[in-house]
Amino acid sequence: MIGAVVVTYHPDEAALSGIEKWQELFGAVAVVDNSAQCPAALQTLSNRYAHVDLIANGRNLGVAAALNQGVARLLAQGCDYLFLFDQDSEPEAAMVNGVVAQLQALDGEPVAQIGPAYFDRRLQQRAPFIQLVGGRIVRHPAQGEALIEADYLITSGTCIPSRAWQQIGPMDERLFIDFVDIEWGLRARAQGWRSYGWPAVTMQHSLGDEPVKVFGRSYPLHSPLRHYYYFRNCIALMKRAYIPREWKWIELYKLPLRFVVYAIFTRQRRRHAYMMLRGLWDGLRGKTGRAP
Repeated sequence: MIGAVVVTYHPDEAALSGIEKWQELFGAVAVVDNSAQCPAALQTLSNRYAHVDLIANGRNLGVAAALNQGVARLLAQGCDYLFLFDQDSEPEAAMVNGVVAQLQALDGEPVAQIGPAYFDRRLQQRAPFIQLVGGRIVRHPAQGEALIEADYLITSGTCIPSRAWQQIGPMDERLFIDFVDIEWGLRARAQGWRSYGWPAVTMQHSLGDEPVKVFGRSYPLHSPLRHYYYFRNCIALMKRAYIPREWKWIELYKLPLRFVVYAIFTRQRRRHAYMMLRGLWDGLRGKTGRAP
């Protein structure tokens, strides 16, 4: 059976409408809501369809914890394939069926996950698939029909076989939100599992707010709080032995650049600077979980 986890956080009407459509695509849907107060529309949706299961946390437990809750619910129902989604994702039947067919063709291989190419509506571009090769990061263009090996995938739209999840383990809830997908992919890689992007299918997705442009280059912009998690979790992963050295060096190079961009070229520059510095400090002293 094919199941889907959808993580929601104060979902708007568009997100609720999307979930209404998704119930047609999957044999089981676990909606995990991290809102302080679960919208009544979500409860109504769950009551309307027997295969839609609502988990209302009543507070924000983080995306990692929510995904773990949803996957646990799907596994209990006997799902063999686990799709993970954000509330603003837009899956289609061709993508779902195609990804599952690819996984079935590789049955018996150590495949951790397969995910579609995604088109970032805000940056207006297709994101490449990332692989660490020979001490450097290779960005494979999301083009063609064949699977492209990658070391990690964006969570939303990814499909994980249940046996891979059970052997690799759940998402790291200590990270709360940022780098959750990257950590899981690199952990799977360290254990001998492979991840693949499939550029033959594309999913629309939005990452962050409107990007900030500096000297002709666009940088994804998030809230100061998200930048706190980014900087904190980046430092946290630097300390882990299974994280490849190449990744660590690249991120160490990027951190100062990101700090300058968000501390100088954003409207809330002081707030961004403060939260990024706080994230660095908390990362160095090993603080994890939800920010106080």
